[in-house]
Amino acid sequence: MKLENEAVGLDLDGVVYDLITDLDEWILEKKISERINLERYLLTERYNLPKKDELKILNEYNQKRPFSRIKPFPRAIEAVKILARRTNLYIISKRDWAENGKIDTELSLQKYGLPIDKLYLTGEKGKLAKLFGIKKFFEDSGENAMDIIEKSPTTQVILIDKTYNQKYNHKRIIRVKSLFEGVNLFYKEIKRK
Repeated sequence: MKLENEAVGLDLDGVVYDLITDLDEWILEKKISERINLERYLLTERYNLPKKDELKILNEYNQKRPFSRIKPFPRAIEAVKILARRTNLYIISKRDWAENGKIDTELSLQKYGLPIDKLYLTGEKGKLAKLFGIKKFFEDSGENAMDIIEKSPTTQVILIDKTYNQKYNHKRIIRVKSLFEGVNLFYKEIKRK
């Protein structure tokens, strides 16, 4: 039975799909940076790049059509299917910088049989979490987690534990190792009701 009153938010990159590994490899291959700071998420900090070059580099990377070919994490597709079946799922990802981000994201989600009816490509995750009444949000970025907590006071963030989000802690953040682990935690909560 679908629980319509339980709105759930889901990020894609770093949660469902392993974009960061692909991007790290591309950055090294292109010799854009010689070092990667694994403890940082933002491109300028992760690759020690000037802010003015960020969009140019992302646009060049986007020529590879990453959203149509990156691989999901183990059991992530299964976890998303559980969420889609059992909750009111909103997919909210900051892929709005990519010219072909929406079509490639839709095609990738459809390839795995995942829903696209509530797909939003924006960095305004906190704003949308509040607008849609999202109770739980699966995220990997510490910056985005704090934005969600700040702008949506009733949303709890399930943060996928990464080296780059270790400094972010809050009483409404629960850390898990994977989306599948987080969904199992959430799924148990649904069953108790």
